[in-house]
Amino acid sequence: MDGISGSANLMIESGVAMSQVRTHHATSVSVVKKGLDAKAQAAMNLIDTVQQVPPPPSGGGSASQSQIDVIA
Repeated sequence: MDGISGSANLMIESGVAMSQVRTHHATSVSVVKKGLDAKAQAAMNLIDTVQQVPPPPSGGGSASQSQIDVIA
């Protein structure tokens, strides 16, 4: 009988350990997902900010006002 009780305890301990690993894995995945969501939101905010910046005026001025001399 002692062998059966030991086997049952081993199975219970193994089940508890597997449950703890699953919980730890699920928590890790959740943290990664939240981090990715935060990065995605930050990227969208940056894209929105860039889209709100008006383009430089074109035409109407001399060429020297709208071009940069990179050789000088």
